[in-house]
Amino acid sequence: GLVFVLLPRGTFRMGAQSQDPDEPNYSPAARSNEGPVHQVSVSPFFLSKYEVTQAQWMRFTGSNPSYFQPGPSGRVSSLLHPVELVSWLTCREVSARVGPELPSEAQWEYAARAGTTTDWWTGDEREPLRGAANLADQAARRSGADWDSIKDWPDVDDGWGVHCPVDRFPANPFGLHNTA
Repeated sequence: GLVFVLLPRGTFRMGAQSQDPDEPNYSPAARSNEGPVHQVSVSPFFLSKYEVTQAQWMRFTGSNPSYFQPGPSGRVSSLLHPVELVSWLTCREVSARVGPELPSEAQWEYAARAGTTTDWWTGDEREPLRGAANLADQAARRSGADWDSIKDWPDVDDGWGVHCPVDRFPANPFGLHNTA
C-alpha cells in the first residue's frame, strides 16, 4: 500500500533564477521557465512517502507499463522500483480511482525542498547528493546510458544503472524519499 506523510502548512519561494546570485533561489543551472521566483503558501497536505512502485501500479491497473522491469536484463531487481512511462493524465485517472490526488506543482516543489532554501534538500552543492540520490554515474554508464551528466560523476558508482528501489536512499527532512 501507499504510505502517506502529512506535510505542514508553509510558505516558500517557488521557482529558480540564474541571473543574480544575491537574490533568492539562485541556481546557475536554472532555466528561464523556472521563474520568476515568487512566494507561495501551501495548506497542509498528504503526499506519498515513496514513489509509486511497479507492484503498486500493477495492483491499481492490472499492468506494468515500465520500460525497465525485472527480468533478464538485470537492470531492475524487483517490482519495488518506481513505475515509469506513465503520463500525467494517466496518473490523474488512476489517482481518481484509488484515492489520493496528484500534488500540484507548488506542493511538489515545497515537498522536494523540505523546508530548505537551497537547490536540493541536501544543500546548494552537488557533493552532498552523493549517497542521498540516485545519480547519473558510472553504474548508469555501465548499463548503457550515454547521458552527458555522467561525466560530472566520474568517481561515483551508486550501483543503480537506472532507477533504484523506492526506499534505497535516505528521506529528506519531510520524510520523503527520492525527491532530489
